[in-house]
Amino acid sequence: MIPSLESVVVLNESQQAEVVGEVSLYRSISRLIEHLEPIDVENNEFFAYALRGNRLDLSVENDQVQVVKASAENDYSSHIRNLLEVAAERALRKWRHRKMRGTNPATMSIEALVELIGFTWQCVIQRGDGSAQKPMARWHNTEPPYQPPSSLYPEVWHASIPH
Repeated sequence: MIPSLESVVVLNESQQAEVVGEVSLYRSISRLIEHLEPIDVENNEFFAYALRGNRLDLSVENDQVQVVKASAENDYSSHIRNLLEVAAERALRKWRHRKMRGTNPATMSIEALVELIGFTWQCVIQRGDGSAQKPMARWHNTEPPYQPPSSLYPEVWHASIPH
């Protein structure tokens, strides 16, 4: 099950907005901020978008990542759709799942694309004192043991990774 699409953030790891790099989905802006390193934001390595079509400006203040809606009122919906389709194609190639053969991301709804791609999550190591250290690894929930989206194939078990 996916969260409200109103809160979903799309991150394109690329130094040029129009070039599709590694595409990641986050459940919210706060989840995105948790994953971004200030140095990478300062190096302009990312472009972020609200799924509903707005571009998000990324900046660093006092060594903290800041995310705000861009001042320009351009609609990036078609660009976001393209990012999602490319990410879905990549996910499908990773799976090589027999029931997913022939699936065409161009014909899928935004909801189905989001569910197929999955959300980025991370492994945080707890120290003995209870504090958490920086993430040691990041994954997309499209990696094993994740299965094809249940909305596409209801008979397939669908893993939900809590975040």
